[in-house]
Amino acid sequence: AGAYSERYRGLAVIAEVSAVTPPNVRLISLITDLGAVTADPGKPPAAGAAAAGTRGEVTLDGIIVGQRRNLESSLAAYMMQLQASPIFRQVLIQKNSIERFQDRDRLRFTIRMKLV
Repeated sequence: AGAYSERYRGLAVIAEVSAVTPPNVRLISLITDLGAVTADPGKPPAAGAAAAGTRGEVTLDGIIVGQRRNLESSLAAYMMQLQASPIFRQVLIQKNSIERFQDRDRLRFTIRMKLV
């Protein structure tokens, strides 16, 4: 069972992000670091991964579109949805800023989170 969870972890991350991302959030990139994968499922992960105490990280870059007064609350709601997910923890905003594009405001953000 452990080998299957390691094999399909990336697919599970993409599926979960897709499921919780609302229509007004547009992802520009999704970068995953799935942690160390060992060839022998009976062996523990590499020393670096075990020492860090993490099973991987995900970084999301994206934009939120809509009315300017709702952009920040939309980001907060999105973060709460990610935090409520059973596979993500420590959901943190690395950066966010209002940008103007084609005469409309949008919120550009970067979120980092750890995998359970």
